[in-house]
Amino acid sequence: MSRDQSTILNCLRQVVFVLAGAALIPSLVGCTATHAERRVEAEQRWEGVRSRIKLQMAQQQYEQGMVDEAVTLIEEALGWEPENGDAHLLIARCYLEQDKVAAAHRAVELAADLCEDTAELSFVRGMVAERMGQYDKAALFYRHARMIDDAVVEYLMSEAECMVMLGKPYDAQALLVSRVVDYGNDPGIHALLGEIALHVGNHAQALESFRIVLDSGSFDPVIAEECALLMARFNHYGEALAILNRLVGQYPGLVSGSVERTIAACLIALGRTEEAKGKLTVITTKNPGDAEAWYMLAQAGIVTGDLPTVRRALVAVSRLAPRRSETTLIGAYVDLQLGRVKQAERRLHHLLTENENDAFIYCLLGTAAEREQEWEIASKHYRRALEIDEQCDWARAALSSTRFRNVKSHKNAPSYDNLPPRG
Repeated sequence: MSRDQSTILNCLRQVVFVLAGAALIPSLVGCTATHAERRVEAEQRWEGVRSRIKLQMAQQQYEQGMVDEAVTLIEEALGWEPENGDAHLLIARCYLEQDKVAAAHRAVELAADLCEDTAELSFVRGMVAERMGQYDKAALFYRHARMIDDAVVEYLMSEAECMVMLGKPYDAQALLVSRVVDYGNDPGIHALLGEIALHVGNHAQALESFRIVLDSGSFDPVIAEECALLMARFNHYGEALAILNRLVGQYPGLVSGSVERTIAACLIALGRTEEAKGKLTVITTKNPGDAEAWYMLAQAGIVTGDLPTVRRALVAVSRLAPRRSETTLIGAYVDLQLGRVKQAERRLHHLLTENENDAFIYCLLGTAAEREQEWEIASKHYRRALEIDEQCDWARAALSSTRFRNVKSHKNAPSYDNLPPRG
């Protein structure tokens, strides 16, 4: 091959190479673009997986009450997957726990734009509306949740609670009563029925509902306390004492002053006055400003004839509540015990102008009349005490004693004919 031919061939080869290279460029560019797209898709899938893992962890933290930790995890999840409606719904719940109602409202509305119309979504929207004081709106959301999934008792109870807040307690009662069997006599429904009954002042119905809750095996401390206090109110002292003692044993940190005082009141009513006195001494030592406990301690001291205890209680109540009628009554008792009969009578007659139906006042007046040997007057006082309270042991014991056997006439005794009857 000549030199010229060789040169021409090399040139042709270069042209072919260039042309071949030019033809290859589009193909290479196409492969590179496909690979990049796949990489982006893979990263998106991976971020979605990481987001869901974080959301699962956040759900666990939320259920364990670790709300701040849950929020941190949800925020990380939303960083990878900002349009995850479930994440917005969960963080709305968390914000409610943190008392960030406005943030919860924004989150749940975002969830509503991203999620399907589920019972859970409607329920959380109801919770947010309720916290915003929009009870009518909340009730509608709860009802909608119940229409989607009627198996969740919480939806029913939340709707009923909103109805009470809207001034419709009897409608709420009717709704709960109509559905309680459908939910297997759920103790929560009976507890709510009891609370509504208390709200409207029907204490007997409240007690009945709370009994059902306790009989079901549930021992919620709040329900147990309310039930026991109602039992004591209806003179079921033994049952009340049993529940309160269990409450103190299981939840010592939750025992309130009213529980401690009710235990003492039950003990007094059951004749275990010395034991009550010991408990009341502990209460007043722990809390010297508890006037009610001091009054009860004075009562226990009177029943047991413990004048030093009564005088100590009188000093306390005279300081804490000098104008209360109970203070005057205790003062009259102490006056009688110390022989200041006329002063005691003045106190007691003053008390009658405030309360004409207190058997204890008449018993003290009867005692004062006895100290002055005015038997007919004393008898009249004791009989009036029994008219007011048929179970008044003090008056009954006095009238059955030998010192009143010869009392025939009451011509010199005061007249109570115009006083209102018992009750």
